[in-house]
Formats: sequence, C-alpha cells, structure tokens
Amino acid sequence: MDSKKKKTIIAISVTAVLAITVGLIILILNRNSQTAKVGKFFTGPAVFIEIPDKMDKKDRSEFELGVFVTKLGKDIYPAASFSISFDPSKLEFLGLEEGNVLILDSDTPAGENLPEWNVDVETSNKTGLINVMYLDISGKDKGFSQEKLYDKDNSLFYLKFKLRGSVREKEMYEISFKDAVFACEDDSKSLSMLSKKLKTKDSFVMILDN
Repeated sequence: MDSKKKKTIIAISVTAVLAITVGLIILILNRNSQTAKVGKFFTGPAVFIEIPDKMDKKDRSEFELGVFVTKLGKDIYPAASFSISFDPSKLEFLGLEEGNVLILDSDTPAGENLPEWNVDVETSNKTGLINVMYLDISGKDKGFSQEKLYDKDNSLFYLKFKLRGSVREKEMYEISFKDAVFACEDDSKSLSMLSKKLKTKDSFVMILDN
C-alpha cells in the first residue's frame, strides 16, 4: 500500500472516531439534560429542583422552580425539611406554591390532604437559605407515604423567585440543597441527605448572552 493511500485511510479513520466521539458526547449531554428535568437520575429515594430555561437579565416576572421527589421508602414520614441555598443579591425569594404530593390524613373523608409547608420568606432573603418544613403535630400519622406518590411528576412544592437588578449576562446562579430529610419516629428509618439515604440534585438559573 502506497503512502498516499495510507494517509487517506488514516484520515478517514480519525474522522470516523471523531464523529463517533462527538455523537456520544451529544447523546450523554442530552440524556443528562433530560434526566435533570424529569429526575430519573437515581433509582432510590431522591429529591431534585428543576432547571429553568435561560432567562433574560431584564425579565422581572415571577418564575417557579419545582422541588420534586422521585421515591420514598416503605415507612410513613410525619416530618420533612429542606434547606435550600440561593444568592439573595441576584434572586429574590417570593415564597412557596403548593405541589401535588399528598400526605395521609385520617381526619379527612378522602384519607389524604396537602401538607402545610412552613417557610419564612423575609429571613430567607436575609440569609440566602430557604428553610422549608412540614411537621405532623397531631401524632396521627399525617405523613408522607410512597402510596401517595404518582408514577411521575411528584411536586412537593414550588419555589417562587424573580431576578434582581444586579444580574449580568452569561452569569449562572446555583440553587442547591444544604439539607433534605424525610423523618420517621424511628430515626434509623429516616431518609436524609447527610446519611446518603436520600439523594439530591441541585439547580441553577442561567442568564442569556444578549
């Protein structure tokens, strides 16, 4: 085989390898992007914050980011809490909107109800830490249960934000879990981020390059 043919074959081979590599990278990135949206990144109990589309720095309208749970254990969890950090110099936290995950509630005709989440908006904007909590103070097993979850789209609540005037083009602002817990009376059965029995996936807000 002459030198010219060898060079041609090598060039074709390199091109093919590059094409396959690029294709695999695109496939992986696309898959990761989709899993970030739907939360299918773990098979066990997990919570995640959805990632919004890129935003214009001049947009001052309210936007919501859903906090979702993918799965729970076999127990009933009469308490849940989440600590979520954000940059209050770039984002203003406006409060919570209810989700669609129900708790058990024997006091209602349907035997279920929406949880009442507690959050302090003013303190959240001062500290940059959103502390969200649910606690069954009745002691009647008004807790979270796997049987109340849907096959998909299990929104616990929605975080409401708006951009502040300090945002800049191409900047990215992380919104991340510092703690996440579904608690049982028997602490050994609790699901928590710190014990690694509850996985988490964070979010971010990205500003468009105009």
